[in-house]
Amino acid sequence: MTETRSNLWRRWGPGIFRLASRIFVATYGRFPLLGELRSAAGIVRSGGDFIMVERSDGRGICFPGGMAFWREDEAASLRREVREETGLEVTRCRFLWRYHNRHYLPSSVAVYETETTGTPRGSWEGRVVRVPIEQLRQELFPIHLPIVEYLEAEAAKQTKP
Repeated sequence: MTETRSNLWRRWGPGIFRLASRIFVATYGRFPLLGELRSAAGIVRSGGDFIMVERSDGRGICFPGGMAFWREDEAASLRREVREETGLEVTRCRFLWRYHNRHYLPSSVAVYETETTGTPRGSWEGRVVRVPIEQLRQELFPIHLPIVEYLEAEAAKQTKP
């Protein structure tokens, strides 16, 4: 019985992603030939929770997003990455701020508040999970800690009388 390409990708894709991610981080983290990489991360709300991706490479949960292609606008990168990782379509995104990180790779992360449509589904990069704000720090992809700190500060402002 032959497996379809889609079934093979579902089966082997996460392992391939894990290996490729580990190799890229190990090499580019030591030899950043192109300098700081540009990326985008989206805050996607679902009720009182956040749509996150439990990464297939074992690096924890992260906000949907990723690296921008050469000459790709970060908002376009965000839309593409959210669609690839979660199956959701970004209908609106608002730039919030940018931060620089060197945890794994030298990177500049543009953070967006997003609105989306569609039904969440995972990909070879990870499984889609809904996470309440109180649990965001558990198993968090370390690069996204500034986003969680921002969300916690915003939540604290709303609870003050």
